[in-house]
Amino acid sequence: MTSAGQYAGYIEVQALELFTPECSLVFVNIYHPDKYPINYDSFDEICNTQADHVIMLGDFNTKSPTWRSKDSGANGQQVEDILIDLRLTIINSGQMTYIPRTTDTESLLDLTAVSHEISHICKRRVLESAMSDYRPIIIALNMRIEVPDQSRRSWNFRKTHWTAFTSLFYDLCKNESRNGTECLEAIILNFTKSITKATK
Repeated sequence: MTSAGQYAGYIEVQALELFTPECSLVFVNIYHPDKYPINYDSFDEICNTQADHVIMLGDFNTKSPTWRSKDSGANGQQVEDILIDLRLTIINSGQMTYIPRTTDTESLLDLTAVSHEISHICKRRVLESAMSDYRPIIIALNMRIEVPDQSRRSWNFRKTHWTAFTSLFYDLCKNESRNGTECLEAIILNFTKSITKATK
């Protein structure tokens, strides 16, 4: 599941939900413009998900010693309080992420916060090379995912009786078309079943 939109009229958000056999994760990318107040309700709505864990990252345009910024501000304290209420842990490493082209003063405006339960398996790395004012950030999860075994069907195309297959497959598809199914998913499913049935 992916989604994008604006909250409070100025907070830009993109979200991606990832499902694994063990859990579900929501990745939330946020851009909070400078000089706008922190809206608690918007952040609460953004993180209102049924997923097991949340990974929130982006440019919050806020500063606080908590994420190792050199300066602090009112917005920074508000973001701290919000993250505590949302049970998110900041995993910033202290590496600067913003490099203004006009000055040599670097800043740390980008945050990465994750659910408390997975904070110990999440690592954040800031790349030195930058194609813009911001350095790229990599978030790594040391998570073991069990992939279920899938039985593979081996096909011997050299022994296939293509004339019989074509005739049978045509008849199966013709019968399905008479059912008048209009749902695309049902049509694709029936089409796949027809292929499998014709090969036996």
